[in-house]
Amino acid sequence: MLMERGLKNRWLATQIGMDESSLSLIVNGKRKPTIDTAIRIARALDTTVEDLWYWTISNGGDTDS
Repeated sequence: MLMERGLKNRWLATQIGMDESSLSLIVNGKRKPTIDTAIRIARALDTTVEDLWYWTISNGGDTDS
């Protein structure tokens, strides 16, 4: 979703108050965000947590583990 919008991890990390390495783990599917973090990401991207979830599923992301 970041690439589709021409955004970088660094920008999003700054917007949500998270270090870039932790955000990278979430973006790359190696860690699941807390609900608070998911909300902050959604707000920064002007979308909903539900849209983030569906985008992840439609792009082959694993939402079960």
